[in-house]
Amino acid sequence: MEYLLTWIEGEEVGYRILQEEELPVLLEEEVEKHCITVPLA
Repeated sequence: MEYLLTWIEGEEVGYRILQEEELPVLLEEEVEKHCITVPLA
């Protein structure tokens, strides 16, 4: 399954599409960012 990860940095919105295996690692690295994670069907 793929996930859409989004966050806001200042006035810009960042996003990344991740595989399920990558999600826990990236969330640990980006813990200071308030991310929204959405599963993609």
